[in-house]
Amino acid sequence: MKLADGSVLAIRVHWDGYPGHTGAILAGWYKTVDRVQALLDLGHLASLGERISQDDPNAGDLTVAYQRDASEPLKPASSFASIDEYYHNGKGDLAADYLYLYENGRWLVCGLYNDPDWIEMQVIIGKEQ
Repeated sequence: MKLADGSVLAIRVHWDGYPGHTGAILAGWYKTVDRVQALLDLGHLASLGERISQDDPNAGDLTVAYQRDASEPLKPASSFASIDEYYHNGKGDLAADYLYLYENGRWLVCGLYNDPDWIEMQVIIGKEQ
């Protein structure tokens, strides 16, 4: 998530980090600063689900956090001084194939087809009749 000072906080998701899974869940279920911050507060994740906790009213899989759910030490969010630093160092620092960025209420992804640009993700859940 891009912060007001231009820095970026990021966590790693171990399993299924590709856009068709993690990207779709982020763009579909994590649309507010509060929900994104709740993810960041969990630290690095084993897997991302539609629900942050057992109490989350959303349907779907539960997010699995290393500290909360596997009794491992907290692996806090990594901090990057800027989006540019995150772009250039994030994949290596987080051992990630894709980078995701929450900025101004929207999700962006980098790493699709080795494209160097950030691409906005949009997910439509359900159909309106």
